[in-house]
Amino acid sequence: MNANFLRSFYFLLVFGLLLGISSCVNDDTESNEINKSELVKDQSREIIKEWFDLYLKIEKDIPLFRPAVTSRALGLITLSGYEAGKPGMPGFRSYNEFNADFVAPKIDPSKQYYWPAAINTAFAKTFKYFIINSNSEHHQAILALENKLNDRYRQTQTLEVMQNSIEWGAAVGDAVVQFGKADIEAETQCFLARPDTHNPPVGPGFWVSTDANPHGLSPYWGKTKTFFTPEAAQVSKPPIAYSEVVGSAYYNEAKEVYDVWKNLSYEDKWKAEFWSDDIVGLTFSPPARVFAMANQLIDNYNLDLETTLHLYLKLGMASNDAAVACWNSKYIYNIERPVTYIQKFIDPNFKPLLGRAIGHEGVTPPFPAYPSGHSTFAGMSSGVFIAFFGNSTNFTDRCHADRTEFYGAPRTFHLFTDLAEENAYSRIPLGVHFRMDCVEGLRLGYEVADYVNKVRFKK
Repeated sequence: MNANFLRSFYFLLVFGLLLGISSCVNDDTESNEINKSELVKDQSREIIKEWFDLYLKIEKDIPLFRPAVTSRALGLITLSGYEAGKPGMPGFRSYNEFNADFVAPKIDPSKQYYWPAAINTAFAKTFKYFIINSNSEHHQAILALENKLNDRYRQTQTLEVMQNSIEWGAAVGDAVVQFGKADIEAETQCFLARPDTHNPPVGPGFWVSTDANPHGLSPYWGKTKTFFTPEAAQVSKPPIAYSEVVGSAYYNEAKEVYDVWKNLSYEDKWKAEFWSDDIVGLTFSPPARVFAMANQLIDNYNLDLETTLHLYLKLGMASNDAAVACWNSKYIYNIERPVTYIQKFIDPNFKPLLGRAIGHEGVTPPFPAYPSGHSTFAGMSSGVFIAFFGNSTNFTDRCHADRTEFYGAPRTFHLFTDLAEENAYSRIPLGVHFRMDCVEGLRLGYEVADYVNKVRFKK
């Protein structure tokens, strides 16, 4: 082999290697640019705000959809949005990796997708299915938002990309609906809000309905499925033992409610009604209030769409699990409302503040008191918010800023734990909960949040 041949061979070899390296670099660069243009984190979070603003408007007006049933809907709807966007979220896991009962559809990687259009379709499908007892006006609003967003997306996306995205979103929505249908208990109980098969125990200290219907709301909800909270954690700690003895721990719980009511300050009234969210037709429900706050927080913290989907997924799953644990415990202990005890042993003229905003003071929720649902959702949401943002914050809640029926002036918080405690203990001046209900609700809510937070969707 002569020297000229060797020189030529080595030249070609080195040139080929350099060309290959250059080609690889160019391919990787182009691939990264394509992936970057398609990543969920680079898209606007406005789709989440628009859909959940609509949820809050619809949910406000649906009787018997709250609080347990709406918590389930929030868990499954947020799952659909997350799964629709997940292929554009490198490093995130599908819920299928934690629960094989959820059969996640397979995406075609050879096709190009626009993730907001996919999320839009998934939300439309799950809104229609899981927001039960919604009417034709609500369905028209869902369709109008779906079409409005798709019209917006068509201005920047090709017909092919839009079709791919809509098909993917529909597949995800269908998968979540099928997953929801597999929970037979929930599917049944969603439409049996106050079943006549439920007859609460009778005796001192037990819950008694204060309206014409003697049956409790969602009495069997503890049989429905959770996302992550185990069965052992779905039972609250025992309440204070019932007693009619003046000065006993139980009596003092009632006396505290009565004393606050008798000396109700302006601040107490403001807090009580600011956090109430109890009345259909007036406000959204307590679990939905969590998402009303989240819609403000994602702007406060300027979250990208990827982080927003992750946050809402955790909030939705934790809301579902909190409702299961709380309502399971309510009907294990069947503790009376303060009004029952106070009117019998302290003052027959006592009336809870709840209902004042609609000119009907004296309302109490139609289910047992212990633990407090509001307090459970307060602890749950605080636990999730802290996991994403840390405890320190500068958050002004404007959920009821424009209210005229009650004083809804915005309230500012510098710790999420303070926000949760104010929400929880606002039930005392409202007159519908003992302190023990609120203490245990907060504890239970934080515990549920811990179970959901420790699951790592992000690798």
